[in-house]
Amino acid sequence: PPNIDLRYIISPINGTVRLSEKDPINTKIALITVSDKDTDVNGKVICFIEKDVPFHLKAVYDNQYLLETSALLDYEGTKEYNFKIVASDSGKPSLNQTALVRVRIEDENDNPPIFSQPVIELTVKENNKRDLFLTTIIATDEDSGKNAEIVYQLGPNASFFDLDRKTGQLTA
Repeated sequence: PPNIDLRYIISPINGTVRLSEKDPINTKIALITVSDKDTDVNGKVICFIEKDVPFHLKAVYDNQYLLETSALLDYEGTKEYNFKIVASDSGKPSLNQTALVRVRIEDENDNPPIFSQPVIELTVKENNKRDLFLTTIIATDEDSGKNAEIVYQLGPNASFFDLDRKTGQLTA
């Protein structure tokens, strides 16, 4: 059967390559060398990725390929990819060898917070008591972890109002 020699350019951690969703298209992940001890047609090896993922193999030499990203990666869409690289010889019957590649996408702060209501109109009676609850402002962020944490604050012309930085509660 063919042989696959997978040499990572980006060092895996516990067998998993970590990429940022900010990494550009054509980010190089590994150099793959395929070989077969057979001669002539039986020793001719083709190499391909087993399923549809945002990665491709770029031929470098007759038996070498670069594994690269083929699209921008989006953590919010897919957090991890597991796929096989297949080396197949041209013999009858064809013999195959596979190598498993694991890629984990790391989240970046690439999504802005979105308010549930872009405009909030309120009527407030004058001479109200201090700390009168008016409403709760709600925003969400598609990012994860610390990148999804939202801190609320008012602009400079809101001196009669207070806004809780964590809960979004607006008081007068």
